[in-house]
Amino acid sequence: MYFYSIVTLAILFPLCLKEKKVALRISMLLLFVLLGFQYKLVNDWESNIWRWKVAIGEISLSRGSRDIEPFFLFILRSCKWLSFFGWLMAVAAAFLAILYKIVRKYVPEKYYWISIAVLMWRTDYGLLFINSNRQCVSVILTVLAVMVLIGDIKVPLKLSFVRQSLMKFLFSILLIYAGAQCHSAAYLAFLVIPAFLISLCYKGEKWILMAIAFNTFYLGRMFIDVTALQSYMTIFTDSMHLESVNQYTELLDGFAMNNSFMLMSTDCLIITTSCFFYRTMTKAEKMFCLLWLLGVVLGAYMMENLARMTEYFYYYLLVLLPLLIGYSHSFAIKYKVIIIHYMACLYVLSYYAYYSWRTMHGVLYGRWLDYVSVFDSIVWY
Repeated sequence: MYFYSIVTLAILFPLCLKEKKVALRISMLLLFVLLGFQYKLVNDWESNIWRWKVAIGEISLSRGSRDIEPFFLFILRSCKWLSFFGWLMAVAAAFLAILYKIVRKYVPEKYYWISIAVLMWRTDYGLLFINSNRQCVSVILTVLAVMVLIGDIKVPLKLSFVRQSLMKFLFSILLIYAGAQCHSAAYLAFLVIPAFLISLCYKGEKWILMAIAFNTFYLGRMFIDVTALQSYMTIFTDSMHLESVNQYTELLDGFAMNNSFMLMSTDCLIITTSCFFYRTMTKAEKMFCLLWLLGVVLGAYMMENLARMTEYFYYYLLVLLPLLIGYSHSFAIKYKVIIIHYMACLYVLSYYAYYSWRTMHGVLYGRWLDYVSVFDSIVWY
């Protein structure tokens, strides 16, 4: 139960301590110990260490083996001095550091614990993000691209003949492309650019139509066969010389979405709440909202391993959900519906806790319950 002990402490510190910022740092440190020091707990462990050995020249690429994206190979070779275990720790530290920066800036202090709970209770967040080393790096790069777009990171380069607003777009595109050169699934993250433009233009006055549209697209997967899209997507990716993406388009299936009622109801509840409060959000919050909405809708049409392509969008629920709870709480007090607010929050968080318990006792994540650290390894890689 070492895993749940650490996760529980990471949630309780920002929930119970008065110094919320200090508590958030402690929580991130605890999660770094959990995620950064793990040994052979992620499903992609063998793939991760195989790429590392190829990068440092210990083994060579054999014919028929999977290629390694060029930029990711460059990063691995540049970090050779860290050792493989040190590299894993560095990636976990970078992932948590960026999350800390975003949560600290955009999430109200009293809701820090919500971000931590979602990260660790939803195994398709924290544990899945850290599972594939190269995809974690690509997620980090695309999050940095979003931070550049919303102004949290200033472009370090200035050219007299290029407007700074244009430089922001160019630098973000460069970061996303770098992410795609770490993991080909990140090509989908180029949708971040139009999402940002929409967040600047659309104010959200017709929130009911917005909610109906997103809920309809989300629930429509129960009835729609998407296998017909395979040939069209393959033609498109081939024309763009993105053949590496075909391994994902081939996973499009013809089965109806078979998610639980609780998962669909919680998603629909968050979709509707997001659309309702969209008009009151800041520009950055609108960006987070649209990215998560895009991720949850696309994810409904992408089963199993293919759904990992939407990590670049649904990541922002870590910020969006606590924001929505804050907005909802103020609204509930104003209109004297606080009981409904608490019931809705309890429903969502209870499902996430149940989701954690169910998936952590399954095949994919069960090994985390018997935690093993890198210090238990006989050999330091």
